[in-house]
Amino acid sequence: MYNYLVQSRKSDWLAKIPSPTYSTRTGFGLSFSLQSIASYRQTKQRNQIELERLKFQMQSELDKEIQQLEIQIDQLFADADKLKIAIKNFETYENQIHDIEQGKYQNNQSTLKEWLTYKKSYEERKNNLQAERTAIINKLSAMATKTKSPEEFQGLIKIFTNLTF
Repeated sequence: MYNYLVQSRKSDWLAKIPSPTYSTRTGFGLSFSLQSIASYRQTKQRNQIELERLKFQMQSELDKEIQQLEIQIDQLFADADKLKIAIKNFETYENQIHDIEQGKYQNNQSTLKEWLTYKKSYEERKNNLQAERTAIINKLSAMATKTKSPEEFQGLIKIFTNLTF
């Protein structure tokens, strides 16, 4: 639409030039058409109104996209905080429980089946946390490219990449 308006402006000067006329009574002459000048003015005003409408529409769409990005960033940071808490809980409680269960198995207080069941669930929880960590790293990377400011997200990506448990 904008390109069309720009192209139409290039030929606007044609409405302003006089029209040559020839009459057998009066001979050659130049005449101005009030209709062409009036339509030129109307078209110019319509184009300005349309440009303002497009400008407002594009600005509102940009504001909406920025607002959605802010919501996504806030959600991403909330997810990151949840993951940090989950990892801390896993490191403290799960490792203590793991040590207790391993001690029970080594002292023959639990069967091999119980130990393997516990070990499987422990590894599944650990893998789930690692998958969540990877998902957040991917979201951070995508957000860094989407916002065109990777500096803000590189520190977080590095922190989450270095998390081990």
